[in-house]
Amino acid sequence: MDLHSPISRRQLIAASGLTLVSSFAMPAIVRASARPTFTHGVQSGDVDATSAMVWTRVDRPARVLVEYDTTGRFADPSRLAPLDALPESDFAIKRLLDDLPPAQDIFFRFVAEDLYSPNARSEPVVGRFRTAPASRRDIRFAWSGDTAGQGFGIDAIGMRTSHHYDPSRAGFQDFDPFWEFVAGPLHAGSFAQKALDPTFGPQAVFVAAPPRPNVSPAEGYQFFGQVEIDGSTHELTVHLRDLDGHIVNTQRLPAPGSRHR
Repeated sequence: MDLHSPISRRQLIAASGLTLVSSFAMPAIVRASARPTFTHGVQSGDVDATSAMVWTRVDRPARVLVEYDTTGRFADPSRLAPLDALPESDFAIKRLLDDLPPAQDIFFRFVAEDLYSPNARSEPVVGRFRTAPASRRDIRFAWSGDTAGQGFGIDAIGMRTSHHYDPSRAGFQDFDPFWEFVAGPLHAGSFAQKALDPTFGPQAVFVAAPPRPNVSPAEGYQFFGQVEIDGSTHELTVHLRDLDGHIVNTQRLPAPGSRHR
């Protein structure tokens, strides 16, 4: 535009409008950088058939909105009263979700608003858990150690064992017999088993360990365990497996209260 030429009222309004839009756009970028953030993601726990506890933490005083649904689309969420994350709770909040359906995937979502600037709102964070069934059913799970690639020669257990402890063999006898199962690692060095402390009367029912300490994962001795619980009889079965899935030892434990061990 020629600075020396006349400017109409329409041209002045149009130019002012452009300037006005620009002046509001810039603060939005500043507000985005000042939004509350979730410092530790989300957690869930104490899950039973109809309830669970959910938890999160933010980086400043904030009002945390909570909602949950049975699908990740949150098409029809249940919204709960917001909670304030304050310094006296280290900006952490927890909320009990109850009246949940059993055996159901539950998706929950948090959004935080700055307590002193409600327009500064965080991005949502989402968690998920599954409620327990209302009736008993079979359960199966696996476990091991050093699954994250700690590396050869670093802090490994490196064996698979089944130990039984009994007061009739023990120096201290005020306890009921129990089992201990050890399985691992999945990606670390392996070590031989050391002598067992006799306090609780241990018996090494099964041991598979390398003949020397700090054996490379390339030589094997990488293991995991699998537990199966029968929903009708409550019998617990423990399998120790190698990395190919082959069972190398099995122990079956009757239900609590049974006369058999």
